[in-house]
Parts: sequence; C-alpha cells; structure tokens
Amino acid sequence: MHFISLCSILIAVFPMVKNQQSRHSCKKVDPTNAECLQDINKCSNVTCEEDDNHCMTVYKLEKGRFVPFFGGCFGTPHDQSTTSHNKCVLYQRNPHYPTHYDCFCSGSFCNANIIFPQIMSTTEQPVRNTTKALSSLQPTQRTDSSEKLYLYYIPASIFLMTMVLGVALFFWIKRKRRRRNSHETLLTEFNTTMTQPKTYPASFLEIIHQGQMNTIWKATFCQRAAAIKIVNKLDVTQWVNEKDIFLNHKLKHDNVVNFISAERRFKETTVQYWIVTEYHEKGSLANYLLKNILSKETFLRMLYSTVKGLVYLHSNSKIKPMVAHRDLKPANVLVKADLSCCICDLGLALPLPENIDVSRELCQAGTKRYMAPEILQGAVTFYQESFLRADMYSMGLLFWDLLSRTKIDESIEVEEYKPPYSGLVNFNPSVDEMLKCVVENHKRPHIPNHWKETQSFVTIVETMELCWDDDADARLTSQCVAQRIRRLIHSPPDNTFKSHALEQLKEGEKENSQSSSISSNSALLWDNSSTRKDCTSNKSIGSYSTTDDHSQYSLSSSSNTALTKCNA
Repeated sequence: MHFISLCSILIAVFPMVKNQQSRHSCKKVDPTNAECLQDINKCSNVTCEEDDNHCMTVYKLEKGRFVPFFGGCFGTPHDQSTTSHNKCVLYQRNPHYPTHYDCFCSGSFCNANIIFPQIMSTTEQPVRNTTKALSSLQPTQRTDSSEKLYLYYIPASIFLMTMVLGVALFFWIKRKRRRRNSHETLLTEFNTTMTQPKTYPASFLEIIHQGQMNTIWKATFCQRAAAIKIVNKLDVTQWVNEKDIFLNHKLKHDNVVNFISAERRFKETTVQYWIVTEYHEKGSLANYLLKNILSKETFLRMLYSTVKGLVYLHSNSKIKPMVAHRDLKPANVLVKADLSCCICDLGLALPLPENIDVSRELCQAGTKRYMAPEILQGAVTFYQESFLRADMYSMGLLFWDLLSRTKIDESIEVEEYKPPYSGLVNFNPSVDEMLKCVVENHKRPHIPNHWKETQSFVTIVETMELCWDDDADARLTSQCVAQRIRRLIHSPPDNTFKSHALEQLKEGEKENSQSSSISSNSALLWDNSSTRKDCTSNKSIGSYSTTDDHSQYSLSSSSNTALTKCNA
C-alpha cells in the first residue's frame, strides 16, 4: 500500500519538476575572454529571465574557421522552424554578411552543443546514415517457467524506476535550493565582470534619426558634442564592420566623418552597440536638400568635397586598402559648418585588399533606389573594381540630387526635392521595380534643358551621365571626376561661378593638398577594361593599366586627446 502511494506521489510531482525546469540557462559568449573563444564550454553561464527565452550563439567564419562572436539568452525567434531543443544548428541568415552564422535552441546550455554546417569542401561525399534490417524473430512457445519469471520482472522494474525517480527528485531539489541561494551572488559577479574597463560619460540630448536598423542621437560624449549611432542588435554585424574599418585601416580625412569611438554598453541583461562620431549641426545632405536651395557655389563646394571623400575611400595606400562604400546616398553624407560635406555610415562598406575573396560577398547590398544596374541584376562576376564602379553609379545619382536643388537659372524656380526616379517607381521601390526601370527600360532621372545653359554645367552634366552609364567599364573613376571638377575650379571656362568662391576652394586645396590630391596608387582609369573614357572628354581611348563588459575602441588623435582629458 505504501509502495503504491509513493508511485502516485512521484507521478504527480514529475510534471511539476518538468515545468519548473522550463526556465533554463545558456552559455554567455564573451569576445574578450580568450578561453571562451577557444572552447565555448569555458564561457560563463547566464540564467534566462523569461520562461520562453531561447539560447542563441553567433559564429563568425574567419579563414575557414568558426569563431564564437556572441551568445546568451534571447527572446522567441521569429523563425522557429530552425529551432532545436538540445542542440544548436548554425544557419546563415543575413544575406549581406554571409560569414556570420547563428542558431537558436530551447534546452539548458544547448548553445554549447553546436552543429556546424559543411562549408569547406564541395568534393566530400556526404555522410549517409544507414540502417540495418532487423532479423525477423520467430515466436517462441511460452513455458510455465517463463511465465513465472514475469511475476518477478514487473515488480523489480517498478521498484528500480521508483528508486531512479526518487534520486532524480532529491538532486533536483538540492540544485534548486543552491541556485536560489546563489542567485544574487551570480548576478553581482556578472555585473562586476561587465563593468571592469573604463567607461566614458555620455548623455543623450535628442534623436536625430530613427530607422529600422539604427537610431542616431545628438549627445555629449566625454564632454564634447557627438553623434551616437545605436545599432539594432540584429544588425550587429554592421557595427562590427564599421568599427573594424575605422580601426584596422585608420581612416582619417576631412571628407570622411571623424570617428571617435565604438562601444558595447551593457544595461542589466541587454547590450547596446554604439558608433560615436563627430556631430555636425546641419545634419545629413538629404535633410539639408529638403529645406534649402543651393547657390551654384555651394553646389560646387558640396559636390567637390563629397567626391574627394570618395577618392580617399577608393584610393590604396600603405595603411589602408581601397574601400567600397556600397550605400552612397544623401542620407549617408553629412553637411559641415562650412557647407562642405563628409561621407558617413560605413556599416556596409567593403575593404578591397588585392587578395580579397569576393566570391563570398553578396552583391545586392545598399539602398535599392541607388543600386547600380549590375547590382540589381545580381548576376555579375565581381572583382575589386566592380564594387568601386557601383559606387560611381550612386555618385552620379548624388550629382543629380544636388543639381535638382541648385539655383542655376535665376528666372526658373527650383522645385521641391524629390529623390531620383520619383514618378517612375514607388516611394519604397522593390528590386524588381528598380530592375524594370533602370535595366530593362534604361531610364535615368530627368535632366532639364536649363542645366546645360553654361559650359561649366555642361561639363558637370556630362560627368554625371558618365557616372551612371549602363556599362560599368565606361563609368568614370572617382579620381577622374575629382580631376574634372578641379579643372573647373582652376581653369573655369566661363563666369558661372563667382571668383571669390573659386578662390576659397583653391585655398582649401592648398591647406589639405595631401588628402585631396590624387594618390599615386590611385588609378584615373579602370584596370581590366577594353574601352575607357578620358578624364577630359567623352572620347573613347585605348586600353590602359596602372600600377557590461563595456568594450571601447577609439582611433583619431583628437579623439584620444578628448578621452585622455576625460580620464583626467
């Protein structure tokens, strides 16, 4: 009778035990812990706060090897079809960053049991699971002795099962008590670990931009005005990419936004990814064009400074490779106090060293309205210059953006700003819409006749048309565009631009001759092309070739000076 009561109690308690265990723990991947990166089982543990939380792990593929990048508790994923229980199967989900893989699972510490995809060899034969057929069993005749044995087996099995369940219940209760007693200690140790390095004071003043992928704040960072971009944690690969480009290649140019710091800030169990840059009061070029009409001189200053920033990114030197921006548009250009411009937002930018393996880079990255025809088609074999040529198509549309808000003829009113291809595609066009408009119908933004009334603007319009040419090989390089505009400044063909404005641009050339001049390692013309355009005319010429665990990262000397003062 006592035995039956004990079995009933265990049967009633077992579902309760199972429900209590629904709130599980995960492995917390810490990129600053070398042992954790070598063996995920050596990473610290974290207890999820919600019952429906999942464990997740993000791995980055580097030189054929998977390296842990991020891991811990996560809410319910949108796509639960790939979620497992006791194992974490890596999938590649972000088309812009094919080297990043992630997985979700729902069991305790299941994100330490990683199932890696097969990526290294396409010649290896897949492992096939084979099953052996079971031999048919011939029925045997029961004897009286075997029937008597069943009378002993059944009670013994029940007794053994009861003992196992009792031991399991004992250890579960003991573990539950130990976890309850040490919960506060674990949280204290976790927070202490997250806040060891020095953090710099930051205060947020107002939101400048609110988008799906990031939020940009006007703020003070280390007692100086700054813009802080908080990247959506689902797009953390863009934060890593922008941080690495600024830090690894030490980007520094008057017409590329001044980088101050990149930080990971922890608040309780959440993490924020910051990109801190210099703040510019006038905002983005897109917002400036909405509110202001440009004089011809302001147009020339904005255009030339933007082109110089692109020349710097596209140039190759001892300390930096060529860098393709891949998302050039007015929203990613900032207007400085002197009305010159600087390029920002390198989240999708791609460094192009000579030995880059571009076969893994997905081509369709950026804003669809500003995508080059070959990017929209997505069927091009890419090499280094292909990405730079795609930038030049976007630069051609940025020419048009500036011209559309410039007072060229005093007798003609300037229309309100509208983005390129307005009226031809929807406000938020799809790739198919842009493909039909740009590739199939060969459409380009409208060019009014009064844009060509002076020889200077004829040259500018011709340069714009060469930038957005259907044939990528026929487009001008950024260095060639800069040379054409420089010639307009130093040897103007007419009186379109006021002389004092041209003198100011010449002075700016002298003050920053090193950064604005064309690098000796930068080609005026594309390599590997059978037909090219001369920088001085539309004439086709022959082929040429040219030779909180708060983590904080900072780059420029001015940034380091400010941070040093902040530490003092």
